[in-house]
Amino acid sequence: MNKWIRIYHPKPLAKFRLLCIPHAGGSASSYQKLSKLIGENIEVLSIQLPGREDRFKEENIEEMSILVSCIYKSIEPYLDKPFAIFGHSMGAYIGYELTKLLFRFNKMSPLMLYISAASSPNTPKIKKLHHLSDELLLKELKIYNRTPDFYYMMKKEFPIFYRIFVQILKLSMITVAMTINQSIAPLVYLLEIAT
Repeated sequence: MNKWIRIYHPKPLAKFRLLCIPHAGGSASSYQKLSKLIGENIEVLSIQLPGREDRFKEENIEEMSILVSCIYKSIEPYLDKPFAIFGHSMGAYIGYELTKLLFRFNKMSPLMLYISAASSPNTPKIKKLHHLSDELLLKELKIYNRTPDFYYMMKKEFPIFYRIFVQILKLSMITVAMTINQSIAPLVYLLEIAT
């Protein structure tokens, strides 16, 4: 079994594949419903990052280049069909870096890179939130409408799970913060930006 990829609804006859990368604190199961609803011509491959769900005991990979390299190695067997990449929030930054890597090292590049809920990595206004206290982090995320009230309820009712969630969220943000701090090479490519 490939520990990086989840295919919740295998579609061996699909003509295309859509590689989906989750948001900070998110997991592959974020795309489980999409994989069922998207239609028979597209097979959804959801990336399962370390520290999430069944990979809970694994350490987060903070260095974006290492993370993207691991994802690249895991998706190589699935690049036999035309594919696109979709990244949401933190997943958008990972998708961007993965697309650059695919252009460099692979004969087959994605048909499209879909980016959702993310600013340009070199935008100075992006805040680095991983240094904030748990309470300030949630308040900051609430401003952006990125954290449902569910997490506030979880803090009160299930404090152990809340701590786990916040830890995963902060580790994810470290990966993004390290990428934003690097000089960003431009990607000459057709981008689809969802707002």
